Amino acid sequence: MNKSTVVLVSFFMVSASAFAFSGGPPDGKTGAPGEGTCNDCHDGSGGTTTVSGPDTYVPGTAYTIEVEVADSSAMRWGFEAVVLDENGDQAGSVTITDPTNPQDSTSGGKTYVKHTSAGTFPGTGGSATWSFDWEPDAYVGIVTVYAAGNSANNDGSTTGDKTSLGTWNIDPDDTAVEPASFGKVKSMYN
Repeated sequence: MNKSTVVLVSFFMVSASAFAFSGGPPDGKTGAPGEGTCNDCHDGSGGTTTVSGPDTYVPGTAYTIEVEVADSSAMRWGFEAVVLDENGDQAGSVTITDPTNPQDSTSGGKTYVKHTSAGTFPGTGGSATWSFDWEPDAYVGIVTVYAAGNSANNDGSTTGDKTSLGTWNIDPDDTAVEPASFGKVKSMYN
């Protein structure tokens, strides 16, 4: 292989790696305990990642979770989120309600929600927002949505991008839980 071929091959390898995650980051980059973040591939920090959802949950009810990544100088966006219980295990299930911008994947018993290629909103300034539904299947204590966001400059490389983290805690709805003793008393009179 001559010198110009090596340079050309190196250029294409670097270019391919710069665009490798526009279709979605690898699993486990949410900033949750024991996981990485967008900083594992992108070099800067800044901007904001804001997660919003319900304050409380009841099993069997679907709730909308939103992740917004904002930065006044960014022109492309990315994110990854996961919903975990206090033990760091998957809490409930997620449903993608917008088939264009977010997607999900499962790894290690956890379901990750992340951007698609279209969901990077190339050329859009200011902020980007993604949403998905989460449905708890049981009371598991406090649930946390962990999200990592990437505010990119849309230059096709991983340099000059900014990453940030956001979380949202969801408490079990204690008012919806029937006390065990009430159930026993009720059954005696039925």
